[in-house]
Amino acid sequence: MEHFFTLLQEWWIPVLVILALSIVIHRLLFFLFRRFIKEKSSWRIIAQRVERPTLLLFVLLGVFALIDFTALPEPYCDGAFFSTEFFLLLAFAWTVLRFFDGALQAQIELLKEKNDRTKRANVTQLSFAYKVISLLAIFFIVGAIFLISPGLKTLGIGVLGSAGIAGIAIGIAAQPLLLNLMAGFQLVINKTLNIGDSLYIGGFACVVEEIKTTQVILRTWDGRRHIYPISTFIQEPYQNWDLKDASKIGRVSIFCDYSVPIHELRKKYEQYIHTDPLYNGKSASLFVMETTDSAVEVVCQCSANSPIDLFHLKNKIREEMILFLQENYPHAIPHIRYRKEKDNGASSTRL
Repeated sequence: MEHFFTLLQEWWIPVLVILALSIVIHRLLFFLFRRFIKEKSSWRIIAQRVERPTLLLFVLLGVFALIDFTALPEPYCDGAFFSTEFFLLLAFAWTVLRFFDGALQAQIELLKEKNDRTKRANVTQLSFAYKVISLLAIFFIVGAIFLISPGLKTLGIGVLGSAGIAGIAIGIAAQPLLLNLMAGFQLVINKTLNIGDSLYIGGFACVVEEIKTTQVILRTWDGRRHIYPISTFIQEPYQNWDLKDASKIGRVSIFCDYSVPIHELRKKYEQYIHTDPLYNGKSASLFVMETTDSAVEVVCQCSANSPIDLFHLKNKIREEMILFLQENYPHAIPHIRYRKEKDNGASSTRL
């Protein structure tokens, strides 16, 4: 113990100098980096994420250099090297994970500004890569810890050597995990499924909320979450409404009496649709789709930039056209006419 305190008295000044020098160099590099990048650049978000882990990495590199260039007494040299290498591995893994997290957040910010398929594909790829790298980082750190320590290295080799049958059993049990992991790689590479895509699967219209390493989380319009294995999107058919072009064309059906003036409905519809911000200006028309012995089916065709915009636009058109009929041509609404005829018949019977 006395020897340890004597060693501490001899080395506390070099250690403090190395720590101070590492912090100063780190702060100077990040200061210059922020001066030369734009305010809203993606690199600024990444720099914010990696600032703390890189500070720890710089400090540990300085300590490692100090141990390497100086001669520590034999009882403490191996322990110092092992501890520094251990924390260097953790700091390096932390830096890599925070780098990918910053890149992912930067793409998400760009996606908020401009929602297009290219940005969604980038977010999906980075999100999946971040999860896979996180999983690999855990195995890397555990394996590296076994390699840098002679005692643990011998133990690890012994465990691997005696785990042949157990490894086969684990491999068979992990087949669903590997299947979903490979399916995720296939989806990311082919870009057939991205975060934010609108899907129709299992009788539900959903939006892809998150793609994990083995699962896909879908959100319905009422806030429910459906969780599917990734392999489902490789083995089973589904509709991706955003695969090539997110813009969609929809129709709103309104059933009217034969007395309805079609040209007035068309005039009102054209007047309204061009004032609605959800309309993308591609397709807008009103025509008679079908007729029966008691009603006429009038169809309002419209288009929007995304399925969710089209959903809201159709609801607004339906409401606007019904209000127009109620205010100007109530006799053209079939059930109102039937109710009036019924009331008139009842009144004449009473008389």
